[in-house]
Amino acid sequence: MKASILLGEIRQFQSKNGSTGDVGFQLTAKLKVLPLWKNPNNPLTILISIKMVSPQLWIKSRKAPKPEGFIEHSSRLVDIPKDPILILWNNGQILNTFAISTESVSSLNLKRGIVSIFQYKTVEGVFQEKDASGLCNVTYNSLKPRLFKKVKFSCKKNKNKHPNLFLGVKRNSIYTITYDLTEALLPKEILENEKHETSLTARPEAGTSITAHRIFLLLPGVSKENRIIASTYTEAMHKLDSRYVEIPIEAQNEYVFCPESGCLTLDAVLDNSRSALEESALGTTKSASAFLKLVPLIRDASVDSLIKILKSPRNHDILPQLCDLYGSASTVAAHQAAMKILKQDEIGDNTERYLWALSISPYQNTDIIKDIVRRSEETIQNNKISETLALTAAIMAKRHGTPTLIEKET
Repeated sequence: MKASILLGEIRQFQSKNGSTGDVGFQLTAKLKVLPLWKNPNNPLTILISIKMVSPQLWIKSRKAPKPEGFIEHSSRLVDIPKDPILILWNNGQILNTFAISTESVSSLNLKRGIVSIFQYKTVEGVFQEKDASGLCNVTYNSLKPRLFKKVKFSCKKNKNKHPNLFLGVKRNSIYTITYDLTEALLPKEILENEKHETSLTARPEAGTSITAHRIFLLLPGVSKENRIIASTYTEAMHKLDSRYVEIPIEAQNEYVFCPESGCLTLDAVLDNSRSALEESALGTTKSASAFLKLVPLIRDASVDSLIKILKSPRNHDILPQLCDLYGSASTVAAHQAAMKILKQDEIGDNTERYLWALSISPYQNTDIIKDIVRRSEETIQNNKISETLALTAAIMAKRHGTPTLIEKET
């Protein structure tokens, strides 16, 4: 197996900026694919073990010395558990997927991507299949005897979307896989090409592309089979190793845990990002980077710690930017902290900053919407705040609220 992943700018953006090329990495490995068990009542249903052997990482940079661009590099691939992933396979369709219960999300996602390639049909037509990409529509076309082309499209997977489409992203994806099969209709050679282009709706010229190429070749020789005798696949699996559990085949979101040195606290990241939050830095990459680091920390912070940050004299000069951050975080704790401190905002500028950020936040919270709607119905002496509250309540209720709230505000 050889898999290459290239990261770059979209073609339209490359031509304007003279981009020097893509960067990325390559993974090479051998796969040991063994049928462990056959259903005694249906020989087409097989429990298959797929094990990755001798994985090696190669990297490509814009200054790579080799013409092909990839050079060998050390990696944590050697730490990936050697346990195989198991699939219950029926005539080319993956029915169930199993793995060791303690394996990490990162390792499992890599293995999910590998086993997904072994799902294929030998008839033409349009079908639905579920693999690491989610639930996809697929078409199969016969190019010649035992040579099939598979095209995946309209893959559906749970993902966060910005409620304001103008502030969201557009993505175009292409998946094509060619299967060259043996006389027994088993894969002899598999070629996969996958490309994703993502661009900002508001700025189509700003975007990135990810291109993946994978090659699977059947090596000569036959591995020894140690078939498991069992009446069911569950019994066979437990005879192999009782730690195996069923897992979804779709790739799962991976959450980054703290390193051994410990996680940076909100206060520490705020101190390190102070210069990036100054008014003169707004609109820069430096400011955007700080924003992306701070919002998740604010979302995990308590009311007391968030109030303390807003009250600190050290943060007086960046208070408007903190209002942007709290509004974007859109948690009950951040909302309570902001509302408590902004009671003293007689002019209303910082309150407006908070409400503007809250109105376009991608995070949904019904309790905050209800509170904003309630406040918009109160009599407020500051006309500017009163108007902004009403507008914020309307837009939040329309995008995230219940039908009752939407009707009330519109």
